[in-house]
Amino acid sequence: MEHLDRLEQIEKKLDLILELLQKDVQPNCQKMNTHINFVENVYENVKNPLGFICSKVNYLRDHTPANNYALDQKREEDSNIVDDNNDPDETNKSVERDYFTTNT
Repeated sequence: MEHLDRLEQIEKKLDLILELLQKDVQPNCQKMNTHINFVENVYENVKNPLGFICSKVNYLRDHTPANNYALDQKREEDSNIVDDNNDPDETNKSVERDYFTTNT
């Protein structure tokens, strides 16, 4: 008798699991599938124009004359700027920091 009660409990739990799967999980999976298809379609339509624009922007960024200077030229240009700080070490650090952040 005890085994039958245990078996009935297991069957009830299994029925509950199946009901949850059919009512909650399956519709949510279908919604997720719809969303994935939507994102893939948008990506297919946008990837070529976006790639073209990104490659042009990167080309222009890397080949702009303003970005093609050496560190010494940058220091010479910045030495013409009035520095209220009067700390040459701090000025050099600032120039190096600017150079390496704009050219990486």
